[in-house]
Amino acid sequence: MNNIIESALSLYDGIMRRDREEYKEHPIRMAGIAQEMSWLEPQIHLLICLHDALEVVEGLTPDYLQQVFSITPEEGEILDLLTRMVNETSEEHFNRVLNSG
Repeated sequence: MNNIIESALSLYDGIMRRDREEYKEHPIRMAGIAQEMSWLEPQIHLLICLHDALEVVEGLTPDYLQQVFSITPEEGEILDLLTRMVNETSEEHFNRVLNSG
């Protein structure tokens, strides 16, 4: 599973956040939070690593992620939920995820 996680994180290679931090540091932090909450199972770790990929990696599609990372339709729905929509603010995204059940 570590190779799969590394492959997922490599999608962010060369992409920087507005604060000039490497983008892959964000999903690494999110995985750390999930681990502290005892939520970090291998497939959850993968989804956390991929949760911003569709937002920031140009040309990436959900179908590609499903094929390459063997994401199930249910996991694809989770990934859709975790991915911020176009023009959605951080607050709106956060509330949508929290209220998803």
